[in-house]
Amino acid sequence: MELPTDPFRQYFSYFSYVAVPLYQEYWLKCVKEDLHKVKQKKQADCVVAHRLAGTRSPSASRSASVPSPPGLHVTPYALWQELPEVKRQSLVNILAAKDIRLQEAMFELIVSEASYQKSLRVAVGLFQCCSELKRSISPVQNHVLFSNLKDVCQVSERFLLDLETRLGQNVVMSKVGDVVLSHQSAFRQVFVPYVTNMMYQEALIVKLLRENRKFAMTVKKLEKDPLCQRQTLKSFLVLPFQRITRLRLILENILKRTDDTTDVTNLQEAIEAVREIVVECDRNVQRMKQTEELVCLEKLVDFGNVKSIPLIISGRHLIRAGPLKKLTVKSHSTSGSMVSHTEIHLHLFNDLLLLSIKRHDGHRFRVQDHAVFPAHVRVEELKTTMLGLPPDVFLLHLTQNHSQAATAFVLAAQTR
Repeated sequence: MELPTDPFRQYFSYFSYVAVPLYQEYWLKCVKEDLHKVKQKKQADCVVAHRLAGTRSPSASRSASVPSPPGLHVTPYALWQELPEVKRQSLVNILAAKDIRLQEAMFELIVSEASYQKSLRVAVGLFQCCSELKRSISPVQNHVLFSNLKDVCQVSERFLLDLETRLGQNVVMSKVGDVVLSHQSAFRQVFVPYVTNMMYQEALIVKLLRENRKFAMTVKKLEKDPLCQRQTLKSFLVLPFQRITRLRLILENILKRTDDTTDVTNLQEAIEAVREIVVECDRNVQRMKQTEELVCLEKLVDFGNVKSIPLIISGRHLIRAGPLKKLTVKSHSTSGSMVSHTEIHLHLFNDLLLLSIKRHDGHRFRVQDHAVFPAHVRVEELKTTMLGLPPDVFLLHLTQNHSQAATAFVLAAQTR
């Protein structure tokens, strides 16, 4: 199956001869490198803790070398040092080791973007543009599945082109932070909606693979295409999230090696811009999860004779939910007071408290009372021993409940 010629089959000048891996492979190497660093740090801390002061480190006698960037140390085809122009000018023999490390760090930004672009082209050209796959699902499902992936791919293409232009101007690059900053608005426009949609995307893939035989068979056939290199559809769809989180680490690595104050400011601003995008993505995902939780809960709540209120309100989210014991103290003529208990379920939102009992089916809730939180909810400790009550008992006051009246409940934690 051939990919479309334009724009997803287009190769850029500096990478026409380079066999860049799919981004999944690059990502995996980065993760392994990160884990290796953590392991090495733990081992180093252990060694330092037991080494006598003044003894020489075993690694101190090793010959100095210029390491490659994280994630690329085992792939020489992805190194700045391997560029034909670098070799032609013998720049490795001319530049200082710290300058070579800076060039490698900046080149990682370019070659990893090329790897990312390669995977995106497969995701769009092979999967999203597959007519057979489109026919197996509804238009709405198709939109949820691929979201704005084509826009993500096009933004990556323009970013890579600008990075390559910078490399083409001078193989010894002086800065890249300004290039990243020039694309920050486009990054936000495509990354935020895509990552926000991923919660629904993931749930839909699971559902389709389980329930839609035609879809599952088509995906399986596409995944066997040599272009996929044994990668799954899921691995392609998670690419934007992986990229935006890795981008910040790459920029921080460049900043760490940059002495030029003109690019330091740009890099710092670029890192902050990427961080803000990640934070916005995370905030949106949390908001979507909270809304989805409210949607599901509203289907399970029955207000019955209690004044009903809408649960799905902008800004509302569930803080905590669970069962408690509602205690009732009854006086008995011969044995004194008797304490009985029934189970009551609490749903505490950031602006509302619901008290319910579970229906016989064990899933639905019948609301007994509710109050605005925290304005009309107050908790009071009780001296349980004096009252003959079990420990962990408290008094819950609703100063204004669903019927505008004040009421109170004696509650205790559930014990197993």
